[in-house]
Amino acid sequence: RSGKLGKIYFARALILFKLEDFKSAERDLKEALHEDPDSAPAKGYLGLIYSRMDSAFHDQAKQLLKQYFESFKAADSAPDRTILLTYARLLCEDRLIQSNVIEAINICSRVL
Repeated sequence: RSGKLGKIYFARALILFKLEDFKSAERDLKEALHEDPDSAPAKGYLGLIYSRMDSAFHDQAKQLLKQYFESFKAADSAPDRTILLTYARLLCEDRLIQSNVIEAINICSRVL
């Protein structure tokens, strides 16, 4: 039952996201993750929302987007390009950390 409820929250969050009601989408994505903590798509979209917020949320966004990326990398499936490119952009915000830039290049090469 909780799996279905998580999917319902996620589906509603996607609609709200596309309508640019990010606060409501954030609420539903958090509910989706409460029901299904391993939901990579919910982590990806929540990471996108946090990436659009104040820079204080960027570390949280990077963490969620990294989890999203790692789950698709492990499954060898095709992730959402917008989510991956947002993750790469956030990694490049701190150019002093060379490993972040290298990871961003690897992500971009995977998308192309």
